Amino acid sequence: MSVRRTSKISLRVLQYEYAEETEPLRPRTRGECQGGPRPCPFVSCKYHLAIDVNPRSGAIKFNFPVLGESMLDVDWDRMPCSCALDVADQGGMTLERVGEIMNLTRERVRQTEALAFQHGRESLDSSGYTKQDFFGDEDEP
Repeated sequence: MSVRRTSKISLRVLQYEYAEETEPLRPRTRGECQGGPRPCPFVSCKYHLAIDVNPRSGAIKFNFPVLGESMLDVDWDRMPCSCALDVADQGGMTLERVGEIMNLTRERVRQTEALAFQHGRESLDSSGYTKQDFFGDEDEP
């Protein structure tokens, strides 16, 4: 679904039509959200794992096509985890488990992890800090 193909008037109508229904119910902090219903009903939350929105084009990507043909007929109960914050609260996990949650292969998760470590090292090198400033004398993760 592309936001560019949707008229501005249609977007405004949808925005006002649904804002009144969801705003009072929508949690504003992690504390309010933590004990909420799962799978999370707030798909528009930036931490929800069901969709990704391209910041440049506004295009919406459905991350779990195996759950249904479209967002309207999805069986949300089959989604392994719906909130990225819940995943973070679980702590460390295997590449297989992360792949299952994110609908990615184990190898793609490994590649993403390696790229994230590389970016972290480059940021650390350019900042003037050393890894000991953050991790002490331990080996880096």
